[in-house]
Amino acid sequence: MRRLLPCLFLLLAAGHASAASRYLDLHKYIAPLTQLDGLRYVFADLRIQSANPAVKPDAIALTIRASDGDIAVPVGADGRFSLPVERRLVEENPEVATNQPADSLQLNVSLDVRAEPAQAFDYALLADMAAEYDRVVANQKLTWRLFAPSAKGLAIRFPKGTDATATVMLANGPVKYAADERGELNLPDKSDWRRQNPRVELSAMPEKIALNLGK
Repeated sequence: MRRLLPCLFLLLAAGHASAASRYLDLHKYIAPLTQLDGLRYVFADLRIQSANPAVKPDAIALTIRASDGDIAVPVGADGRFSLPVERRLVEENPEVATNQPADSLQLNVSLDVRAEPAQAFDYALLADMAAEYDRVVANQKLTWRLFAPSAKGLAIRFPKGTDATATVMLANGPVKYAADERGELNLPDKSDWRRQNPRVELSAMPEKIALNLGK
């Protein structure tokens, strides 16, 4: 029986999942988040895919072989899945089986820092999200902390093709940003805006408001 073979990836990790791993092989990637109280914006984003391009992510079956019965872990079309977090599973550390060949699966785990979509919010939301992200980063191992990106602002995504804008209601006049053809816009992180804490108004309901951790 082969095990999950992890290695450091951009945010949390990447590794190969074999035909049978153990629960703690997966749980260890999200354990630092479960140890922190009051998290509102930071989530572990788990994705799995096959090295075989003919195998679609949602054809991958993950099953936790718990002592009181199997637990199916659905995998979405984009490869995302949610690992159930329960003390009994941590203590038991059951096998996690898959229907794919040994070492054919790639596991990627990253951080997703997001807020509930809203059409208007205070600019302080950016500071709140960044502070929580920094708190999570500080709880990681040294190697991860060294490579963790810093917050650049807010990444706001609208439905593709939406002619949407974001207006920052500054004291000296509004500043407007327009979404690109993909429905995405980036709201920059500016220290003077943090001090002012202006209202941000969106012309349409966004699909996602996330912390921009890009370059």
